[in-house]
Amino acid sequence: MIKTAAGYQWRVASKKKRSSKTLYSDGRNTPSYNKYQQSRIKQREHALRKYGITVDQHRQMFISQNGRCAICDKKFIDRRDVCVDHSHTTNQVRQLLCCGCNTRLSAVEDKDFLTKAVEYLNKWNV
Repeated sequence: MIKTAAGYQWRVASKKKRSSKTLYSDGRNTPSYNKYQQSRIKQREHALRKYGITVDQHRQMFISQNGRCAICDKKFIDRRDVCVDHSHTTNQVRQLLCCGCNTRLSAVEDKDFLTKAVEYLNKWNV
């Protein structure tokens, strides 16, 4: 690629044009992104209300667990990594888990499935 003065000037002008519109070049901090963020916050609050806890209670649980999964002790990297573990029969909130542990635990909660799964693995000497 041959770098010319005209090409350089175009890149600089283009970069200034993009940066004047948004704080980030990937589109964050635009009105549509802010609206998206607000809707995500409302979805999160609604999901927590489903479990009967507030955002502050969720934050307190997160802090008390040092930002880690209660089962595998993996550090939560992202907000989407955190799942609220609860009993499906009593709806009682237990602790915060990573999504992987929460998915595995849902299979283990069913005692009939767990018994059959152990029998199956024993059959194959695993």
